[in-house]
Amino acid sequence: MDLSGFGGGWEHLRLLSDPERNRVLVAMLQARAPGATVLEVGCGTGVLSCLAARLGARRVYAVEPTALASVARDLARANGVADRVVVLEGRVEDLDPRPVDFGFSELLNAFPFQEGVLPAMEAAAAWGPVEPRRLRVYAAAVRDPSSADEKRDALRELKGLGLDLSPLAPVLDVGAYRSVGRGIPCGPPTLLYDLPVGRSERPTPRRATLAVDDPGPVGGAMVWFEADYGNDRMTNAPGQGGHWGQLVCGWPELVGVKDRVDVTVTLDNGVSIRPA
Repeated sequence: MDLSGFGGGWEHLRLLSDPERNRVLVAMLQARAPGATVLEVGCGTGVLSCLAARLGARRVYAVEPTALASVARDLARANGVADRVVVLEGRVEDLDPRPVDFGFSELLNAFPFQEGVLPAMEAAAAWGPVEPRRLRVYAAAVRDPSSADEKRDALRELKGLGLDLSPLAPVLDVGAYRSVGRGIPCGPPTLLYDLPVGRSERPTPRRATLAVDDPGPVGGAMVWFEADYGNDRMTNAPGQGGHWGQLVCGWPELVGVKDRVDVTVTLDNGVSIRPA
């Protein structure tokens, strides 16, 4: 069984360890699953689909494109709900819609949009109303100089070799170095995107301005999401805990900032931010 990528064991241990994430999803199912026909997009191990059936869902369509689909089937059999949990192996975009009372997913990531939540839930909307209903993405400036320090150190090391390094220019002209951490913002959040989920609206590259609390060098930007599930929300905002952490876009040079910095937001396997 190939349990790599988003089907990997560590991916699912991490998300299942997150009490706030689990609270939001379980509360939603407790409120909406009894008596309903339900679609779960990206069911993974099948835990939430089986829980929906245990809570009284008439039928659950559990869609999973990885080898975890077989695990979800086994879980449904082990918990006596295989007659109501129908595991469909594949992408929801490739399946014929079936009428449901609601569909839901948690295709969320520290790299917003990386797991394809918008196109997947647009396809799911052909089955019925979807959760999350709305997705917002924020950014804030961070002081962290580590990426700029790495480029400075690399240039210092290369300088001592006595070589003509001009052919390396395309390599050393790096963009933002993206990593996942738990950053500390040095300014207030800027709303980058506020998107309805389940519709055709998609994010596009844009310019934005990040404010800072005090003058000084800025080493990058951090990014996080908020997703609306009914009257509740799921977020990986700074200080909220959870398993995601935040996406940090480190810059190859520090930017001296008095009160704000203009940035360019691009969309490449998630989100990337660099000085404009």
